[in-house]
Amino acid sequence: MDPARAALTRLAVRLKIAEDVEEAGNEVKRLAPREVATVLKEYGFGEVAWLRTLMYYPHRPWRWLGVFDNAPMYFGFRIAFGVANLGLGHWGNKLSLAARRTR
Repeated sequence: MDPARAALTRLAVRLKIAEDVEEAGNEVKRLAPREVATVLKEYGFGEVAWLRTLMYYPHRPWRWLGVFDNAPMYFGFRIAFGVANLGLGHWGNKLSLAARRTR
């Protein structure tokens, strides 16, 4: 699961929720699914599939996120986040990609 190029990510960077450069100085490389699929197909991977999802994990979690430490609140959060991914996930900022070599 790697960072994906996404409009939501660009917005998050502008809002200072996400960064293009990590604290250590490393540039965050974001992948474009079609570009990765094209390269994989050139190297003999005939079947390529990907899934984009929404994800955010601050390096230093906000204190209020502690409300999800109890099981019912966490369960509710997972349901709400799953529903959000159904509607918005195809614009998501995380990319899962699988490929099978056919030759």
